[in-house]
Amino acid sequence: MSKIVSLQNIVVGFDGENVLNGLSLDIHDKEFVTFLGPSGCGKTTTLRVIGGFVQPSSGNVFFDGQDDMTGEAIGYVCELLLEE
Repeated sequence: MSKIVSLQNIVVGFDGENVLNGLSLDIHDKEFVTFLGPSGCGKTTTLRVIGGFVQPSSGNVFFDGQDDMTGEAIGYVCELLLEE
């Protein structure tokens, strides 16, 4: 299977503390991926890096083998739940 998303040695920090420190992850075509862990472990930060909302201080993000730190390869859809 081909890699559709690849993170290589991603480092992201906030207020002088690294949240992601050298994270590498490959997501292949037709894989189902979940992020599990305690609060503050970097789940949301990882998704924000993939979506292009957070720029890592170092490391690379690839989509279909192409280096894309702009996040332009990923779409984002906001869902609202309205109660009557």
